Parts: sequence; structure tokens; C-alpha cells
Amino acid sequence: MSDQKTDRRSPIKDPPLRQAGQSLDEEIARHDEGSSGYLVLAALAVLSAANEWIHFFVDPTPHPRSITALAVLACIYSATKIRASIKKQRNLRQGKKGEVSVGQDLEFLREKGFKVLHDILGEGFNVDHILIGPRGIYTVETKTWSKSAQKPTSIHYDGKVITVGGHAMIADPVRQAKAQASWLKDLIKKQTGKDFAVWPVVVFPGWWVDPQPHGAEAWVLNPKALPAFLESQKATLSGDDVEFVYARLADYVRTSNR
Repeated sequence: MSDQKTDRRSPIKDPPLRQAGQSLDEEIARHDEGSSGYLVLAALAVLSAANEWIHFFVDPTPHPRSITALAVLACIYSATKIRASIKKQRNLRQGKKGEVSVGQDLEFLREKGFKVLHDILGEGFNVDHILIGPRGIYTVETKTWSKSAQKPTSIHYDGKVITVGGHAMIADPVRQAKAQASWLKDLIKKQTGKDFAVWPVVVFPGWWVDPQPHGAEAWVLNPKALPAFLESQKATLSGDDVEFVYARLADYVRTSNR
């Protein structure tokens, strides 16, 4: 009697939606792999040098000085790369904590009728969070910036430029958030065939953010202030619209995860 092979497959048909900070987790994993490679390079170089020195004392023909010099250079190179990778990973982990924290805060907005999506992938970038609810559609960009432990500083947004302690930031989170909102608007049009307005939001967890003027190009907030800003908006989407847009975007996320 011959054995018959059983056709077995996972019961999960669709990939799960992405979690807050998932892109940063993936980038951290890539840096971990890179650091391991540099450690292996340095270890091999040292072992090669040690092997040559052993041969030198047994048989004076080999010349260990050259291989030792190469081993030293390999160690210096690897140490430089590993140090940079550690710094990058530290920043990534801080960013991930911020995204997860904000993501958890946004989950409470489900009680207000909002749908929440996290870590939506675009072409070479990601949108940290998306809110879809009766009071509109929003992209939320999280910036977990370090701040001085000695003197209190705040973030100021004059409607155009973000400054910290009176100094304009080199990076422009507002421009980034506006580009993300524009991308999402185009994506929703492609997925639904309808035009929906999308508003950009930048949040700074753990920072005091000064009140901003009316007519600003985006909202720049501490994430704790976001619910109040949302409450101040008029309802513009029906329940059917909310469900429709969310369903189409969720399908896009699952498809892109494949």
C-alpha cells in the first residue's frame, strides 16, 4: 500500500495588516545582520594573523607582519562600521518606541468611529499611521526626537517652519507629511475611484508643542492633543465612506505585504 501525500497549507489566506513600527523593526534586523558580518570579518582577519604568527615561530619562512597589518586594518574598519550601526540602531529603536506609543494612542480613536492603519508602505517610504473617520482622513508622521535633559525646550510651528529652541530644523517633517498625504490621496483615488481630502499631521511624542496659527499647512502636535483637534473638525465622511476607504486600503496593505 503506497503512502499518499497530504496537501497541507496554512489556514491564513490573507497576510495580516502591518503593526506600528514594523518598518523600523525590519530595518533594525538588517543592521543586526550587517553588524554580524563585520564581526565575522574582523574575527577571520585576527585568526589569519594568529595562524601566521604560529607558523612564524615554528617555521621562520612566513611573514606575519603583513597579515597582521591587514588584520588591524580589518578590525579598525569593522569597528567603525559596527559603531555606526549601533548608533543607527539606537535611533531606530527610539523611533520604533515613538511609533508604537503613538499607535497605541491612536487605537483609542476607534471609539470615535475612526479606522486606524499602521506602517503603510509606499515606493521607498512608509506612512507611520493613517486615520479614516467621519471627521476626515489623516496621515500621521511620528518624529521621536531626542531633547535636552538640562534645559526645557519646545517645538514651535509658525505655519510654515518648525523650530526647536529658536533654531529651524534641517529636516522638514511638514514637507514630508504633505508629500505622504498627497500620495495617500492619489492612492485612495486609484483604489476607490473617488476623491477624498487627506490632511497631514506631524506628532512629537514627549515634547511640548506651542499652539500653532490658523491656516497652517499641516497639524504639528503632541499626540495627546490630536483627539481635541479631530473633535474640532466637521463630519465630512459617511459611515459607508469610512468603511469603503478602509476596506480598499486594507486590501492594498495586504497585497503589498505579499
